[in-house]
Amino acid sequence: MDLQNLLGPLQTALVPVVLSSTGGLLCLVVQTRYGRIVDHTRQLLNLPKPDVETREVLEMLFKRARYAKWGLFGLFVGVSCFLTLSLVILVSMAFPTPVQVVLVVGIFGVGWCSMLLGLWFEVLELWDSFRGITLEYSIFKKKIGEQSNL
Repeated sequence: MDLQNLLGPLQTALVPVVLSSTGGLLCLVVQTRYGRIVDHTRQLLNLPKPDVETREVLEMLFKRARYAKWGLFGLFVGVSCFLTLSLVILVSMAFPTPVQVVLVVGIFGVGWCSMLLGLWFEVLELWDSFRGITLEYSIFKKKIGEQSNL
């Protein structure tokens, strides 16, 4: 067996590993953001008497949490598909059948679509994150204005 014959299957098997590693790193980022959203939400929920502005911020945080949740779900499904794909490619090298091409393409397609969907939800969460900061800043400016008028 020459080197070229050995490298082809090895490269084919490594593609899903690289994609699952990438997805795993993205999951870490989104999970960290999700944790920050939950911490901020819990902090606001512990206020003795929440006002209207706090309720608006909580609504925004809850919306962001939903986006992050769906983003994580999509990324996790994608990573799971790519890990499964590595196993399918390994098994198909040992036991080649005509079904393997359809299976490999199908799993790859589902994984890729899930990752893209997860990334799209994270983009929506980032967009709402900026809107949330803008809302909090406007509340801050309003409170500072009220204090200076007293």
